[in-house]
Amino acid sequence: MSGIAPKQTRALDSYFTNTRLPSSVNKLTRAITGGNNVIINPVESFILLKPIIGLGEKNIKVSISPGVAIKDDVLIHILEQYDLDFTIENNYIDEVGGMIENGLYYIVLYYFFLHRYPNPKAYYKIIRNTELFDPFKYLFLGGVYVKNGEIDYRQKFIYMDPNNIKAKRNNSISLECIDGGVVS
Repeated sequence: MSGIAPKQTRALDSYFTNTRLPSSVNKLTRAITGGNNVIINPVESFILLKPIIGLGEKNIKVSISPGVAIKDDVLIHILEQYDLDFTIENNYIDEVGGMIENGLYYIVLYYFFLHRYPNPKAYYKIIRNTELFDPFKYLFLGGVYVKNGEIDYRQKFIYMDPNNIKAKRNNSISLECIDGGVVS
């Protein structure tokens, strides 16, 4: 996968490690999620933000807060806020990237577990043609509106598409359901 991956840690299957701990984590995540892809602590994880931009700069980026998710039974922790640039073609799932149409663009977490070395990384991706969204392939983080080649910050970021019931931050779990209390 080309592009720059955000700084992250992942609990991977023990296929390429000397310890059995990652395999235990994968089994635990499967038990907790029922095999679904989920966002942990969705109130704080992967929140879309307007980045700090200089005077006269175009509105071409969205900041995404750090977060924790489980995708393909792998616990993924994105450790830093990340600015996703909508002008970079490699950031798109669509065959042709860029802000070439007005409308709603999805932001997803893109990760596929594979037994290989180096281990795959998670990336933030943009989907312009929302019909390409598949909840089994991508973890929906939110959406932004694009108008005239720029992100329209006057419209709120969305966390569910009212026109597509599959595009929402569902299957989210909080840490309280894991251990009955707050994990620090």
